[in-house]
Amino acid sequence: MKKNIWFPVCVLVVAALFSNCDSSTEPPKDTWNDITSLDQLHGTWKGTHSQTITIRQLLSTFDMWDPAMAMAFGDMKVTISVPITFTINASAYTQSGNVQITLTFSGGTIASTWEMIKSSFEGIEGVDIDNKKHSMTMTQDIDEQEIVEDMMLDSGLQINQNGKKIRIPIDAILEDIAGEIPSEMSGMIPSEFIMIKQ
Repeated sequence: MKKNIWFPVCVLVVAALFSNCDSSTEPPKDTWNDITSLDQLHGTWKGTHSQTITIRQLLSTFDMWDPAMAMAFGDMKVTISVPITFTINASAYTQSGNVQITLTFSGGTIASTWEMIKSSFEGIEGVDIDNKKHSMTMTQDIDEQEIVEDMMLDSGLQINQNGKKIRIPIDAILEDIAGEIPSEMSGMIPSEFIMIKQ
């Protein structure tokens, strides 16, 4: 396998999450209203999204699957975990943050194919490989950058009744940042991201 087999996944996830997102299950009791002021977003927000898919789903998304791979990988699974932290300074109109993407491979023929899989990531700056867990973690620090308030307020962000959670519809974010998203990814990406204020 070559590095470019895995990197589109990482790039897409980072693109989707670069807009200050994270996902979790929305409690039914929450009520939501549109963000009307940047002051409502002031502070540090955290959350995480985790999802397990088959390696076939992962590679098929980028037209990289062929029947021979079924024998090579078996029913291998990939768990994608993305913890995110971001901070908004409303008075300074700035934001910064940190995104981690961990891919953990399990099942199937992982014992015999791990060396081949991890070789796709070795030598890439910012990637930490854990041989015991069969995982690799990519970390991206988001340096402080200016916020355009009108764009933030028009992005569909909503805040819950006590101001402790925000949710962001992912469709608009992906369209704006990543362009056209493959239809195969519709079942792999949550419809919204929920962040919790710290």
